[in-house]
Amino acid sequence: MPTTARLKAYQHILGRSAVETAPAQTLEELWASDVFTLERMKSALPKAVFKSIQRSIREGSKLDLSVADTVAQAMKDWATARGALYYAHVFYPLTNLTA
Repeated sequence: MPTTARLKAYQHILGRSAVETAPAQTLEELWASDVFTLERMKSALPKAVFKSIQRSIREGSKLDLSVADTVAQAMKDWATARGALYYAHVFYPLTNLTA
């Protein structure tokens, strides 16, 4: 048999009204939210530059140097628009090939 204190605690809990909470964020909103993804590249880059990036990714070829500055500037603009105060970009090779 519950004690009087425990019974009062139960009654107090059951008598409370629900507290409104914010809806949970989706995984897409949480995961990699600060990554310059292909989707973000597509909206930030000129069409020809984006196609060159896609071709490099698909074929595993080197990034065309004629588009590198455009990509770097778009990444910087995207990062600073999100509040970045300092910026550096690094391209990591996705293969074991060396130059």
